[in-house]
Amino acid sequence: MTAKEIERELKRIYKIMDNWNTENKEYRELIPQVIVARREGVLYMQQALYRVLNARKLKSKILEYFSLADYYSKKAEMLLNENAKNN
Repeated sequence: MTAKEIERELKRIYKIMDNWNTENKEYRELIPQVIVARREGVLYMQQALYRVLNARKLKSKILEYFSLADYYSKKAEMLLNENAKNN
């Protein structure tokens, strides 16, 4: 994953997070657990991308690879959960 791809993905995550305030107003009481789990996954992916960037600054290939693996596994998990809910 290149630095530009990471930047694009982080911008996409920020856009998702910006929509949370408007979504919160729609739920007058408690936010559904499904939404909370999705938001948790988004924050986790953001954290993994920052670990990748940090590993690159430290020039640690091992840390970079583990962080990328962590990011892609969480992304795949979120996609599988979304598909399961839609079916």
